Amino acid sequence: MGEDIKTGSEERWETGICDPDYSILGRRINELIEAHVSLLEPPPDAFAFVCECENGDCEDRIQTSVQRHRLIREDGSSFMVVAGHESRDDLVVKRESSWLIVRKASYSTARQKQA
Repeated sequence: MGEDIKTGSEERWETGICDPDYSILGRRINELIEAHVSLLEPPPDAFAFVCECENGDCEDRIQTSVQRHRLIREDGSSFMVVAGHESRDDLVVKRESSWLIVRKASYSTARQKQA
């Protein structure tokens, strides 16, 4: 009677069949932050964006301008991560003071196939 019933999506999550993509989740959160910060008058010189690393428990922030964030996300395969949060498959494109711009090979390949 006290048995937990799991939905199909919960089961897939627990078994790893449906792994979340935390880099994309971080990017979506940052897009929402950018949209709201863009409405501020005057716009701040820098704002705290979330780290777009693959660690779902990461709560680190990256200080950068809205304009810089826009330039980085124009390339769908580039992400902002705190230094030390890059994965071994990430290509470091640029080093900032405490964070990196990395290119994820899996996103570069997917974009090439779409073209």
